[in-house]
Amino acid sequence: MAPCRIALLASIAIGICLAESLSDALRLGRFQDALTLSDALLKTQPRDPVVWTGRGIALAGLSRDRESISSFEKALQISPAFLPALKGAAEAGYRSRDQRTAGFLDRLIRLEPGNGVAHAMAGVLAFEADDCRRAVSHFEKARAETAANQQVLPLYGGCLVAVERVADAAAVFEQLLASHPESDLARFNLGYAQVLAHRNADAVKTLEPLASGPEPKADALNLLAAAQAADGRLESAVAHLQQAIRLAPKDERNYLDLAALCMQNESGDTAVEIVDAGLESLPQSARLHTVRGILKAQLGKHDDAAAEFDLANDLDPGRRYGAAGLGVLYTETHQTDLAATVLRERLRTSPGDAALNFLLAQALIQEGAEPGSPGFAEAVRCLRLAVGAKPDFARAHSLLGKLYVKSGDYTHAVELLRLAAKYDPSDRMAFSQLAIALRRLGRNEEASAAVEALKRIVIVDAQPKANYKLIRITPAADRPPH
Repeated sequence: MAPCRIALLASIAIGICLAESLSDALRLGRFQDALTLSDALLKTQPRDPVVWTGRGIALAGLSRDRESISSFEKALQISPAFLPALKGAAEAGYRSRDQRTAGFLDRLIRLEPGNGVAHAMAGVLAFEADDCRRAVSHFEKARAETAANQQVLPLYGGCLVAVERVADAAAVFEQLLASHPESDLARFNLGYAQVLAHRNADAVKTLEPLASGPEPKADALNLLAAAQAADGRLESAVAHLQQAIRLAPKDERNYLDLAALCMQNESGDTAVEIVDAGLESLPQSARLHTVRGILKAQLGKHDDAAAEFDLANDLDPGRRYGAAGLGVLYTETHQTDLAATVLRERLRTSPGDAALNFLLAQALIQEGAEPGSPGFAEAVRCLRLAVGAKPDFARAHSLLGKLYVKSGDYTHAVELLRLAAKYDPSDRMAFSQLAIALRRLGRNEEASAAVEALKRIVIVDAQPKANYKLIRITPAADRPPH
């Protein structure tokens, strides 16, 4: 089915009392003549919103969208509620990706709350701005336009996933696949929504054709394996993950998912082989080193496990910088000396800022601060300030606990790492360092419990998550037509 195009401007010229020649030129599509005529009329009628609107239509017809928007804005300055000008500005802005478009659409929807085309356009803009709640609201006020547009439907379905309405998302993708049974994109999206909705047997049926095709994709095999594992078909899940690894040997997700599946089913030896193979291809993968640490700990190789956890934490300190400005830039580019300088400067005006203190500590550690050095002492001081200012700052507790482990203060480390785990039960660094500290204190039973908690995090991480950005959108040079 061809995408449904509904033009906002299709009827603008009808019923507008322009000079007859200008009206005829617009109706006949003689846009250059219409532009010339409108410019002539504006010399005697400079405050006429109708003429300015006609000029905007002519410019839009000549593909001069930015100039047309200026003409429509002139009309709106004279008559702010003049619908033909608002519709023209919205369409030209949408087509040309003008930043003013959302404003035009908001004004138009206030005047015409039942305008489905405007709601559909606003939904696309909200999707592009990562505002899926707003996008869903607009799409649902434009049901007919959305349902008729095969490029808009995946955006609607993706946003339904984002707001955790996965059953509704599956219904949208079922509609798409019914219209295009040959579409691998529609099939993948439906399978993903079905997995999220725990309709695993349906997902297996939906996704199996993607695995048996001439050129299966690794991500489709990975998703099929997730559905099969959840449906109890473990052998098929393992086989498809192995196939995904062969197709995409640099994608850590396939190794992690297969290892997690083995761990979940108490196949530790196989999990070790998978992780080792993954690290041969991806030696810098923090997540794979974490899993190897768990497996080493379960085998009683506690020093080896500690080394793996430390390496994982060094490879991925979990940086989420917020508003640290230049400090972030310098840290990201590994100019940590500059990062520390910038962050110290910022702390002069905000000495109690938890985020800035955390970032400075992180920068100092990346510089190589070791126990006994001034940089190490400064990092500890900054982290104490961070947790003092924000007692539930999990990552600050976790990093401070790690520093105490490095300095041999295991008792204080355990206190801080337990707090980190309390505030963020998914903090991998907290549990890996907690296992190390407890083991060093001889509290082996508690250390094993920490390792088990870390194992559960890894297994949960391997499960499909509601992420609308995993929905496959048909590549297009322009926005979906309206």
